Amino acid sequence: MDELKGKVAIVTGGASGIGKGVAELFAEENASALTIADIERDPLQEVAEDLRGRFSSKVLIAETDVSDQASVEAMVRRTVAEFGRVDILVNNA
Repeated sequence: MDELKGKVAIVTGGASGIGKGVAELFAEENASALTIADIERDPLQEVAEDLRGRFSSKVLIAETDVSDQASVEAMVRRTVAEFGRVDILVNNA
């Protein structure tokens, strides 16, 4: 199950619900790196720790308010700086 091997993904709304499920599925499918974005930091950290403990994907968390353009741009810049690119974007938030 390597459908996403080598891919870099951003998942907004990734701290809970559908977004968390998508992030988990991407890690399970061996995405090389994930940025999980959400407005609340504590749940983000919990999800990231869980994924790092169970899968080999690199996980970056980004406290992001998707209604704020500057916040979104900063999240994308951090992802590109850390992982070199973005292949997949899931706008769940």
